[in-house]
Amino acid sequence: MSTMVVIGFMLIALMGLPIAFAMGLSAIVAIWLSGIDISIIPQRMMYSVNSFPLMAIPFFMLSGELMIKAGIIERLISFANALVGRVRGGLAHVTMLSGAGLATVSGTAVSDASALSAILVPSLSKIYDKGFATAIVAAAANLGPIIPPSAAMIVYAFMAGPSVSVGGMFMAGVVPGLLITVGFMLLCSWITTKRG
Repeated sequence: MSTMVVIGFMLIALMGLPIAFAMGLSAIVAIWLSGIDISIIPQRMMYSVNSFPLMAIPFFMLSGELMIKAGIIERLISFANALVGRVRGGLAHVTMLSGAGLATVSGTAVSDASALSAILVPSLSKIYDKGFATAIVAAAANLGPIIPPSAAMIVYAFMAGPSVSVGGMFMAGVVPGLLITVGFMLLCSWITTKRG
């Protein structure tokens, strides 16, 4: 059965159909050929995603997009600039603090990276080289899954079952998130001092 799905997927993908459609179509054909009742598929799909904790993930993504559109990110960057903008490597520190602040709302690394790169990479690339500017934004964006509310923590708590609470995961992510932020800022300070 699995070889039939893989072969069907390869044939459909080589015909030029997008990958998502090739995966779905090959799975539907395999289910149909195996004799399973197709009418139970929507019920199973609905049952697998019908979860209250998983509903938080799209809302975190929505709140991140609302922050971008409303201009709250610019205010967050201005606040971080007022705190650490005047020290050596200040723009790198501003990026790290902005990433940590954005992580407290969005919960995902991808949305943090898109928001920070759209706003800060042009300014960072004027001061630092492109590689270092990109590395700063990537490191700041990776604070998203660590600092609560994190989509990864919600998914893990949901998959682990009732023995793991989402609130406990959130409380366990605060201190490591802050320590990683401070560590990134110290590393940025050292690199900017070393490079002059």
